[in-house]
Amino acid sequence: MISSSFKDTLQGIEEELASVYGFLIEVSARDCLVDSDIAIATAGENRAALLLRQSPNQEEVQLGLYFRPELMATLESLDPFKKLDSENLDAFCVAVEEVSHFHLVSNRAQINQGVSLVELEWQGEIDKWLLAVSILQKQTGNPHLPQLTRLIFDGSICYTTRDQQLYEDAHRLAARYCYKLLPQLQHQPLKKRAGKLKEACRITYSQHWAGKLKTIENL
Repeated sequence: MISSSFKDTLQGIEEELASVYGFLIEVSARDCLVDSDIAIATAGENRAALLLRQSPNQEEVQLGLYFRPELMATLESLDPFKKLDSENLDAFCVAVEEVSHFHLVSNRAQINQGVSLVELEWQGEIDKWLLAVSILQKQTGNPHLPQLTRLIFDGSICYTTRDQQLYEDAHRLAARYCYKLLPQLQHQPLKKRAGKLKEACRITYSQHWAGKLKTIENL
């Protein structure tokens, strides 16, 4: 049984993303949670997974989100929208990544466009940084940008899947983007830093992968 409090957390995440990027929530992530045996098998050792299935006529894409019980339990007991800290930051980032994947795929499908796996993972990395910054700004008046950037991007990562290189590339490129953007944000008044970050991320969200890569290099 998936609790209403966890669903509320996912809804809060997608509403933050929709507000930043200006998209309508046509289908809510909270309504697409699954915990079937197929979902568990698909996730494997991962704590969460986006499930995609194309209809037989290839005209529709069905989406589902799976989260492991222990991750849901963390966010149920330690609500990040009340207090985001070291105890729930990791679980929050995982949830943001999956909701980010869900809506990027959904948004592209609505305009009959696809998204590559590396772009999908890159956007998830950016969005967990973006939302953590935004929430800390609201909760403390300080986005703690340098500390948060180090916490998210400087930790060791270990992927054991067949897509290891893809995840490492996405993480590396996201870290490069964030660290190149960081000095520009730090020069802004404290109360404006989260807003300036949102403006920058809004520009890249509408770009396709080639445009994102060009933006990273030109910062």
